[in-house]
This record gives sequence, structure tokens and C-alpha cells, in this order.
Amino acid sequence: MRRKAQILKVRRDLNVIRVRGAVGTRLEKLDGKMGDLQAEAMVLARAGLERLGLEDRIRHEFTSHEMLPAVGAGVLALECRRDDGPVATLLERLNDPKTQTEATAERVMLHGLRGHCNSPIAGHCTTEPDGQLSLRGMVFSRDGSKFVHAHIWGEILNDPGTLGARVSAELLRQGARDIIEGIPH
Repeated sequence: MRRKAQILKVRRDLNVIRVRGAVGTRLEKLDGKMGDLQAEAMVLARAGLERLGLEDRIRHEFTSHEMLPAVGAGVLALECRRDDGPVATLLERLNDPKTQTEATAERVMLHGLRGHCNSPIAGHCTTEPDGQLSLRGMVFSRDGSKFVHAHIWGEILNDPGTLGARVSAELLRQGARDIIEGIPH
């Protein structure tokens, strides 16, 4: 839904349909080898195409400015019992502090918006070369006709929780709550 809303925001003339199945099955449908899909293009994750050695199928790669990802996209989270010290120590060695900081900003934004599983909410935090956090957030209606957008950089303390809360507050100020509540769940 998030991708569909962003595509329709830019290209209202397109008929965006949902296609289910594994990457190979979806491509067979696109190629007309399976089913009766009438489509000229398909949006797929680059990682899935690379995993299958199908990078040659990529015709356009969306930048994060064209297609903002879902909150936490590409982040792997591991957890263990609080009282399991040895496992917690092992997991801490696997932790990437930069990714954890960026994901925290995104998750705080999402929590503040109080969206549900059908809410087209997008968010992407990056760390600039100077170390400053940058968080972009968007909320869309299903058809992409209504949307709100905020892009805020971390302040002096560069706290991910504060940044996420600020982006969430700005999106809510612009009407994100009305958009979210207007989508059935």
C-alpha cells in the first residue's frame, strides 16, 4: 500500500495492482508465462532480484526521494531473554550502533503516529557524513491523493528519540491523523 500510494502520488494515470508470489513467479506473470496479468512494469525489491542473479531485469531504481521505504526496512533485529547474559553479550557484538540509532528515530516517529498495519507510513533515517541524523517521514492516503511529508535534521544533541518525535509531531500538525483514521483496518 505504501508503494502504491507513492506511485499514484506522482502518476495518477497508472493502474497499480497487487501481484502475489515469489519473485520468480511474479516475473513469470509479468512476462505472460503464467496467468493473465496485463502489466507493463513491476516494482520489486532490488535485493530479491540480486539474490536470484536477475539484476539485468532492473530498468529503474527508485531513490529514497522517489520512493520512501517502510520504517525499519532492511533492519534485522535480534532479541533474547533479559537474564541471558552470555547471549546478550554475543548479540551486542553483532549490533551496529549507527543502524540502531537510525532505526530508533524511525520507530519513535511511527509510534507517535499510531498507525496500523494498513497505514501507508514511510520513514527513512540516515546519518549524514558529518554525523548529523536526517529523518524523512510521509503519510499517504491509499490512492496517493493526500499526503503529508516532513524532513528534519537532528539538533545539537542528535538524539534519535527527539528527532523521531519531532518528525511525528510535524506530520500530525499537517494532518496525518486524519489520513490514518480515513483508512480502514
